[in-house]
Amino acid sequence: MRISGSSIKAIVLFVAAFLLSGVIHVVFYGVDFTDCITQFYVGAVTALWALSVQKRVADKRLRRLLLIEAGFLLLYYILQIARYKLILENSPLHRWVWYCYYIPMIVVALCCFYISLNVNRISEKPLRKSWYLPIIPCVLIIIGILTNDFHRLAFRFQDSSMSDLRLEGYGLLFYVYYGTYALLFLIAFIIFLRKMPRELYKGYRLIPVVPLVLMGIFLILDFFHLSPTIHGIRIWQNGEIFGFFIIAFFESCIQLGMIPANTGYEQLFGLSDMKAAILDHDGKPVYQTAGAEYPFSADETTKINSHPIQGGRVEWAVDLFPVQQLNRELEEKNYQMETRNAYLTNENAIRKEKAELETRHHLYDRIREVLSPQLNKVEQAASEKELEKVMPFIAVMGAYIKRRSNMEILASSGQLSSEELFTAVKESLEYVKLNGVNTAVRSSGIGVYVPEVILAAYQDFEDILENCFASLRNLMVTIIAGEEKLTLRVLAQADSVSLSTADASGKVFTKTLSITQEEQDTNILLSYEVRGGAK
Repeated sequence: MRISGSSIKAIVLFVAAFLLSGVIHVVFYGVDFTDCITQFYVGAVTALWALSVQKRVADKRLRRLLLIEAGFLLLYYILQIARYKLILENSPLHRWVWYCYYIPMIVVALCCFYISLNVNRISEKPLRKSWYLPIIPCVLIIIGILTNDFHRLAFRFQDSSMSDLRLEGYGLLFYVYYGTYALLFLIAFIIFLRKMPRELYKGYRLIPVVPLVLMGIFLILDFFHLSPTIHGIRIWQNGEIFGFFIIAFFESCIQLGMIPANTGYEQLFGLSDMKAAILDHDGKPVYQTAGAEYPFSADETTKINSHPIQGGRVEWAVDLFPVQQLNRELEEKNYQMETRNAYLTNENAIRKEKAELETRHHLYDRIREVLSPQLNKVEQAASEKELEKVMPFIAVMGAYIKRRSNMEILASSGQLSSEELFTAVKESLEYVKLNGVNTAVRSSGIGVYVPEVILAAYQDFEDILENCFASLRNLMVTIIAGEEKLTLRVLAQADSVSLSTADASGKVFTKTLSITQEEQDTNILLSYEVRGGAK
């Protein structure tokens, strides 16, 4: 890993800002109306850093914690200004402000601890509840500091005035406060170091150590009254050192990438093989990619895009040749698919037409096979010399042929109704009347059956009619349609009445036959009962 140009620039700016704070403190020391200028300056630096954190840090949790950190640093400077410059020393409010600025100090340490826990942590994975326990002692310590007037466990005073100028010493709570404060920083610092991959950072692993070590050195020097001075004036106050080096610690973590931020883009931009350039307001290139030769030239296969950015604009060249080639390939594929679909459509239409023809031929073959006896009888009757005598018989045969053909065609739907049988029988009887026969037909109920039932009933009726047609005098037919049973009752007066298909049963129905003779009347009862599941 190498330190990028932006990181070096950030380090230089930080060092310059830190040195400038010391210069400002020394130059304006004792000058009227400039007593708080250093705190204002450090506060301004902290606010600017917070704004940069808001823009740069990508992790939402870490960004929120860093902004809280910066906010409490600002509160610390404000309380310092209020205590030393705005509030009179003999005012009770002066002491309360003094107590209060211990709050931001320990909150800064606590935030540092939680920032270390959230570094390199999956955003969807929350902290364990036990990690929130350190908040409890911190809150109790703050309450203890704020209530020092009642127990004086943090600060002890020489008299009841309780002025910090009359401070006699510190109590146990004061040392507990600083022990907790230091412990939180130490634990956070150790966690940061443990989470820093050795292979990635190598010699840069100790960069975050530098600001913390320098802060420790300054505090030790201050404890022994050895702080650096110019003409007896301290160059930096403790608050300035505290704020600057806390910011330096977190900024070093950002620059090393432990806290994810949108930095280091100039290196990525320079390594890219895409033709792009970042230009300033005058149109001069500031950054260029490895494959860029600015200015770019546009042609049929290259398009130049531009987008404004802060401080200028970015331009990049887009090679359209692969896209154009892909579009041509897609057009060719679409054409092939359309041709293929048209071929398949035609093929399917041909197959459908072929299937319909085969079905039609199969149906016609079946009709011809079923009706061949009747067709033969019609041909034989038509060959008789006395054609007028056989015309009624030919008409009856023709009616059967027509109606049976229709039934075969309608049977393809899978069902036939008793109404179709009633209509066929009625038409046949109309032609029977031509032979001087009295006929009647009636129907009771309406039922829908598998085609085999209706076809069998009509064929049986036709067999009865053909066998007794020559001597038939009276004929009455009754059709009774039940839910799963069809009954055909035939009452005929003729010299001889018979049924050639007497007790035959179909695969999907059961047929029963009953014939009774009463003088000249023959009563034929046919029933067709549909088997289970066949309807």
